[in-house]
Amino acid sequence: MYLAFSTYLKKGIQMNNIIQKIKNLLVFSIAILFFYSTELSADHRNFVWTYEYMIMDKGKAELETYNTFSTINMDSISNTTSAEFNLEFEVGMNSFWDVAVYQNFKQAPEGSLRYDGFKIRNRFKIGESNQFFLDPLIYIEFISNSNFSKQKIEPKLILAKTLDKFTFSLNPYCEFEYENEEWEFVPKYSIGAGYKFTKLLNLGVEMNGGEDGNYIGPTISHGSSQFWFAWGTLWGIGTITEGKPEFKTRFIMGLEL
Repeated sequence: MYLAFSTYLKKGIQMNNIIQKIKNLLVFSIAILFFYSTELSADHRNFVWTYEYMIMDKGKAELETYNTFSTINMDSISNTTSAEFNLEFEVGMNSFWDVAVYQNFKQAPEGSLRYDGFKIRNRFKIGESNQFFLDPLIYIEFISNSNFSKQKIEPKLILAKTLDKFTFSLNPYCEFEYENEEWEFVPKYSIGAGYKFTKLLNLGVEMNGGEDGNYIGPTISHGSSQFWFAWGTLWGIGTITEGKPEFKTRFIMGLEL
């Protein structure tokens, strides 16, 4: 009984320490962002899980890095946390189309970082901003591992609207996944809503999910057109399929080339 109590207490202390560090980092980040946001002016991406009605300008390019961490067991974070790293090169082809290529890396719990394949993404704007009730954009992505034994096609419909300082975006999408000579259809969604407090700083809430569970959490974004970053976290709500993440966090940085 004493051993069980000690183990429970140790887990509780570990979780409280992690939560406290996250809280401290959030408070510190918000304070720094508010301080610097009064000195600069530009536009930036508002969400990390949800796409908006925007593409790269014609002839311009950007380099982005994605760092995503997820855990399947909040009671044992140190032993169940996986990491993903994505390096994206994005270029504007014309006024309505841009293309991006991703190089993907993964690290399993207590494993080493390894190459996991690539993605090719296309985005197509439909019409002009405010031409429709919601601004539509078509997103099509092809994903494959290095030996082409596992592939995905991911089409998304991006429906967004910006009204003054408020931004809303809805992304219904699906995955057509090919593995072991079979195709699987997986419907998903992502929603983001945010408010621009300054010309650089946006705070928002995102929600996404599908058959394996649903998630919700806050997002912070800050930066200029030359350099920006966004950070979002998601907690599982309701029932989460066994083996799927209970918690996810993602940090993105973008640098105009």
